[in-house]
Amino acid sequence: MKKIVLLLSTVILMTACSPVVHGMGDMNMRENGLIDVKLSWDQEVINANEAVTFQAVVSQAGKGVNDANKVVFEIWKNDKPLEKHEKIEVDVNSAVNGHYNLQKTFTEVGQYHVIAHVTARGSHSMPEKTFDVGAKLNGD
Repeated sequence: MKKIVLLLSTVILMTACSPVVHGMGDMNMRENGLIDVKLSWDQEVINANEAVTFQAVVSQAGKGVNDANKVVFEIWKNDKPLEKHEKIEVDVNSAVNGHYNLQKTFTEVGQYHVIAHVTARGSHSMPEKTFDVGAKLNGD
């Protein structure tokens, strides 16, 4: 009986510690490394009531990733609680050279945060940045 318990314990331990490949995304991640996500926007100065385009540039091993599973931009004003965070999913089929875009207009002046939540090829990345939305001055 002791031998059977010892044998079963060994089998369970070996199984629990062995690597498991869950799908092609995991294999891709092991071969090419994690995804890299660069978060940016198209304007140096963001003004209230003017559209701005946010961009998550996704790459892996130096090449653009056009087959992300999910890309969500989470945006909130600095003084807003968690339940006021806006989460906007973008169409992953619209990617070109790993660029995923979101156009947004802000109506309130203030400091904001943005996180790009990207899931692709067996990994997840979520870079965060802070930006200011100002009021456009007359004559600009």
